[in-house]
Amino acid sequence: MRLPLGDLRAPALTLALLRSGVAAIALASPEASVARAVSARDPSLRLCVDGARWLGTTVPFSPRAVDLVELALRASGLLTLLGLWTRWSVVALLLSFGYVSAAVQCEGTAFHDMHLLWMLCLLAVSPCGEALSLDRWARGGSVLGDGPERASGEAVALARALLAMVYFFPGLWKLWTSGPAWVLGDNLRNQLWYKWFEHGHVPAWRIDRAPWLCSLGALSVLALELGFPALVLTARGRVPAMLGGITFHALSAVFLAIHFPSLLVCYVVLLDGEALRQRGLRYLSRAGAREGDGGGRARARGLWWVRGVGGALCVAVAVQGARGRMQAWPFACYPTFEYIAPDTVEDLAAEVALEGGGVLWLRAPRARPQGAWGLTWRLLGRYGGGVDLAALGSWARATAARQGHARALASARSVRYWAERWSADPDRAGEGPLERRPVGE
Repeated sequence: MRLPLGDLRAPALTLALLRSGVAAIALASPEASVARAVSARDPSLRLCVDGARWLGTTVPFSPRAVDLVELALRASGLLTLLGLWTRWSVVALLLSFGYVSAAVQCEGTAFHDMHLLWMLCLLAVSPCGEALSLDRWARGGSVLGDGPERASGEAVALARALLAMVYFFPGLWKLWTSGPAWVLGDNLRNQLWYKWFEHGHVPAWRIDRAPWLCSLGALSVLALELGFPALVLTARGRVPAMLGGITFHALSAVFLAIHFPSLLVCYVVLLDGEALRQRGLRYLSRAGAREGDGGGRARARGLWWVRGVGGALCVAVAVQGARGRMQAWPFACYPTFEYIAPDTVEDLAAEVALEGGGVLWLRAPRARPQGAWGLTWRLLGRYGGGVDLAALGSWARATAARQGHARALASARSVRYWAERWSADPDRAGEGPLERRPVGE
């Protein structure tokens, strides 16, 4: 009985496109800058997720260390993009990007870009340098690589499996935790309000005022996520999967301010690499060129590396997805949004009793990056581990310094910390907090 996967062969061109895309994203990524900022923080505010706590203990973590790693990242990223000394360049990019990626996980919440590391692991053991590379050109071969072969095909299939799990497990957890209620009612409207509150921006088109459209959108998201693995199994399904995913991420960028170019670049594995290669050959007037003989046999030894590494990646991602472990690195379940969203948002405030009388309230700016919100919720104990008073004190000092109140805080009689609940409704943006609860003093 044949599986719908068909013939597991593909040209190295598909992997070369993935290699180029991942390298370009790594070079353009602001993660090194974020890592440098995190490394300069008070150590009590370096709140790392599971899997990244080795930074600053077993491995040096300082602005100087980040600068050195960034140099390695830039050099290896450029070499990977050009396909020069490809295998070692990919390994170097994996290590350097892995370091800054781990540092970003110490902002307080997980930043879900670890799929880039999974792809780099797969590329490091695959023939990704057999096309679109200076290595290939130096050997006198076709820059578009040879025809379909097994090692490339299985690496591409494993990359598709990893991509499918990124979508499938969030959909599964939505259905498992909330069921039909995730689609019906005010859930998606509240999800929209939540993100608008976080980013301090309300789009011109208020989709939240059309309940039927919100329900349709929620149903479409659930169908895409749960159906993604089935779609990528067949050649016919990959085009709808790609179009559906691009549409989903475009709408997420517009209405939720969630941008995911690092995931979209991995969509190249859904393309028909052999069709692209043949078109490229015709364009270059090299359709009759000798494509190489025995290339697949020569690379047969690498097939077991592809299977071993790719299989281990798939198992690790599947385990974390099944557990719903979002606050982890380098393997995690991607954000599920599984719970019915409330119409309020929790934030952190410090009530400073001044020495000469009066009260000063310290709050972070309302509109702030996702990492800053993650730090807030980590400080409030929402990710487990309870409330750390030392970390709250560091947060208050850093906030006071940014707002010019460092001297007032230093001479304060007392400081009390509160979890404030605000309405997320954009039409109530001018109102104060709805309630407060104490979290420490």
